[in-house]
Amino acid sequence: MDTEVKRVASEIRKDMEDIIQQAAISTDTMHIVRSKFQNFVNEVKQELPDNQRSRIEEVEDFVGCNIPSQINIFPPNDVRSRGSVRRIREHFDKGGSNKKKEEAKQKKNERIPRMCGSCKELVLHDKRNCPKKSTL
Repeated sequence: MDTEVKRVASEIRKDMEDIIQQAAISTDTMHIVRSKFQNFVNEVKQELPDNQRSRIEEVEDFVGCNIPSQINIFPPNDVRSRGSVRRIREHFDKGGSNKKKEEAKQKKNERIPRMCGSCKELVLHDKRNCPKKSTL
């Protein structure tokens, strides 16, 4: 909007607020102000051209695409809202196979030799349960 239009709009808002504050004394004066304001709004609408763009058209032009007339929203398939909380089963839980996961699981289960603190060898035990450790 132009700065002149903004200034005039601000003055109109201020005047309307003042009128409403003064008319708030009684309901009769508020009804009179409302009816006169409705008449004024109707006169302004008659003077304005009919080819003004609607708010929806402005939004569509801003976004760059049309707003659909109907939107279909479907509920999710795997939702269990009652009872104990369970995770949603993945593809592999339902019977699919994955060789990489199986290999990683086997590799994880293999024991890795480590340096024992008491016998100083690469073995599958540590200082706490070393067989060479003397017991008292």
